[in-house]
Amino acid sequence: MSEPPLVRTEGPPATGERFRPFALVPLTVVLVGMCALVAAPFLPALTWAVALAVIAWPIHARLGRHVPRAGVAAGVSTLLVFALILIPAAFVTYHLAREAASAVDRMKQDPVESTAQEKIARTPGQSGAAAWRDPVGVDIEKEVRGLVAAHGRDAFRLVSGSVNAALQCLVGQHF
Repeated sequence: MSEPPLVRTEGPPATGERFRPFALVPLTVVLVGMCALVAAPFLPALTWAVALAVIAWPIHARLGRHVPRAGVAAGVSTLLVFALILIPAAFVTYHLAREAASAVDRMKQDPVESTAQEKIARTPGQSGAAAWRDPVGVDIEKEVRGLVAAHGRDAFRLVSGSVNAALQCLVGQHF
């Protein structure tokens, strides 16, 4: 008579079914953590998407009652929400860019004796800041001009980028 084998080829110990949960639980935790790391940069966008969906739901529901095709109602409600966000944002951005450009022009046209340092010194409550500048060696005039010029360029880029994105979105919707 032969002896039984030392390693069983069938049953729970041989297949490892008893140990499977001990291996799958840590693996699942690691994979869920990795998914969270991948999804983390998208959380602000997802949050805004959910907020806009909640806000736009009444518009879509009303359009859905009047428009027979659900896809057309969804497209129209999407365009309405897009317009309700884009138009005011473009308006504000345009006026901010115009104000920044106007400030840059005013600073370029101001005579030398009417510098930012003198304006700060004449502003009530700011004479201490003007006196502080001298020993520290800060050139407020240069800093203010650089700040205004940089923000003027950034505002122009923001406006042009917004218009470009809007056009791409509109073209992408139709083709």
